[in-house]
Amino acid sequence: MSDQTAFSEPRNLHEAISIGIGRALSDLGADVSGCTPSMLSGHVIQELRRIPGWRPPARVVTTAEEMDALQPAQDVIDSGRSGANCWAAVICDAQGQVLTRDVDNLGDEVNQGRHAGWWLTGHTRDDIDSSTLTYPVTVLYAPTETGDSDA
Repeated sequence: MSDQTAFSEPRNLHEAISIGIGRALSDLGADVSGCTPSMLSGHVIQELRRIPGWRPPARVVTTAEEMDALQPAQDVIDSGRSGANCWAAVICDAQGQVLTRDVDNLGDEVNQGRHAGWWLTGHTRDDIDSSTLTYPVTVLYAPTETGDSDA
């Protein structure tokens, strides 16, 4: 892995660690040409997760399409968790407003092809469409199929 590879501009923590390890090993004369990012950084990420209190950087979303993909309406319907607010993702928009995924009107989103709906947490139950959010948006909480997870 040299400075000329596709990994010369890191897109996330995983790639940044891989690039750093690859460059260090190359400087020591090791041949890392066949290494993938996972091979170089997988063990480092695993060790980082063992540090008490360590969290990966928060996910940042910059488009309505990315927001719609964060917790697609059909996926929530299929999981049987429609209406379960404990299953709702939580985000913070560029203005500092905290919003919760509207998991009550998912059928309307699917049937009408609407963008994902969000509620301004603690204020109103009026939907804010993901196309009208103020970006970038930071994901604070995103449940997963295997269990709840921080973003």
